[in-house]
Amino acid sequence: MLIWRLWVRAPLRAPILFLLCVSLKKPIQEYDDLIKTIKDTYPNHCKLLLSQWLVETDETPAEIYKNLKEFLDDNDEMIINKLVKPYYRKLIKSKKDWIDEHI
Repeated sequence: MLIWRLWVRAPLRAPILFLLCVSLKKPIQEYDDLIKTIKDTYPNHCKLLLSQWLVETDETPAEIYKNLKEFLDDNDEMIINKLVKPYYRKLIKSKKDWIDEHI
């Protein structure tokens, strides 16, 4: 009975695929620390485009932002949204395969 109560109070969240889009505004601002943190924090990730990543996680968008906000200045921009079907993509095969495997 006690185990059931614990499960009801704290259900596990299933991993979700999120699209991270980042725009660092300073011309000399480097993405290196941000990229390293994305790779280290979210082992299931795929770099889509120059500043767009897919990450698979059970975190909420707010939690993802909290993990990455230290790399953003006040004028930088980031949007985090859930990637769900249906969607359309024109990507190289390895990226298409990664998405198909994780969505």
